[in-house]
Amino acid sequence: MFLRFKRLLSETLSVEESRLPDRLVDKALTDTLFFNTLIANRENPAFISAIIEREWSEADYNRHKTEYYLILKGIKSLLKWSAFGFGKVSRELFKKRIGFCKMCPNLSKAKGILYSISGASNSHICNICGCPINRKAMLPTEQCPDIVSYNPPLTRWNEEPY
Repeated sequence: MFLRFKRLLSETLSVEESRLPDRLVDKALTDTLFFNTLIANRENPAFISAIIEREWSEADYNRHKTEYYLILKGIKSLLKWSAFGFGKVSRELFKKRIGFCKMCPNLSKAKGILYSISGASNSHICNICGCPINRKAMLPTEQCPDIVSYNPPLTRWNEEPY
């Protein structure tokens, strides 16, 4: 449905489909006022171009902000791990953690240049924290960010948060 809507929107706005950012199409699908504004201004190419450029630049900004956040988070994690002496959890605990991660709905395939550079492109990542699970699960200084029970609070790894 999304691709069909994108094609129809590009035809209506007289814009090449590849120029429409997915973020703009998604916004048009979910925000009636935004969609109506686009349609009302379909004969105004300067307005449509300005909207498209704004959506592309915001998407780029958010992508760079996310990449910057992941780099800082990785550096902090590495420093914390080095202060701990570069130890690793036992094989049993690692398997237990990975098992919990594999059942998590917040899991996805790693994609993007940062995961390629770090050697984690063939891994799965946690959509909550952005970490490759096969790396995070082996570190005793890391914990799952997903709190799943409240009495006492436990993470998805069935460990107490610290």
